[in-house]
Amino acid sequence: MDIRNDRHKTVRTFLHQIALTLTVLRTQSKGALKPLPPLYGYPTHLHNKMNVEDQAGQMDQLRTAFYTYHDNTMPKKSISPPLASWLDEKISAYKSAIL
Repeated sequence: MDIRNDRHKTVRTFLHQIALTLTVLRTQSKGALKPLPPLYGYPTHLHNKMNVEDQAGQMDQLRTAFYTYHDNTMPKKSISPPLASWLDEKISAYKSAIL
């Protein structure tokens, strides 16, 4: 497996997330963990697929937003101009660094 390949990096990241999740679930009592509310964060590419009542009115309302560089579906109309500008800058820098 070539770990420099983007697909393999993504798979490796998800495997680490799975391992961490399973470790946390295994070591905590049954009632110790609670699901986070939708506005805590969700993948940006799922925004338009979520129930309307669970969607953020503006992306600014999310505590976290999960974005991948190949995700061009971020609903920009629901992002305030300062945040949109900051995101464009960060995403461009990220793309430049990995490509």
